[in-house]
Amino acid sequence: MVRIGGYLEPVEHDSLKAYVNGLGITFSSLASLLIHRELKHKRLPSLTIKYTKTVSSSTRRRVTTRLLDDELKLRLSDLAENAGLPIDHAVSILVRTELDERWLENAM
Repeated sequence: MVRIGGYLEPVEHDSLKAYVNGLGITFSSLASLLIHRELKHKRLPSLTIKYTKTVSSSTRRRVTTRLLDDELKLRLSDLAENAGLPIDHAVSILVRTELDERWLENAM
């Protein structure tokens, strides 16, 4: 297993916890789905424009997950690098996007 994560503002972190609890899944499950979705649709470059805000280092909270497939992290890392982002920033963008769009909730 490989670890991957990103940083969120406290209010985003709390929203994420409520969101996954409401869906009845873990953050690890959500993160895997979001990464698979990103690998298929490759929206990261366009999402970067909307989610340019950086998280304050004094208040940020880390979200971390373990992925079953090391290849997922490598592939996401490549996409992040091509978008000019560190991987933790890419993860933050994917999570923030999900909190706004509620793709998984709507799919269920």
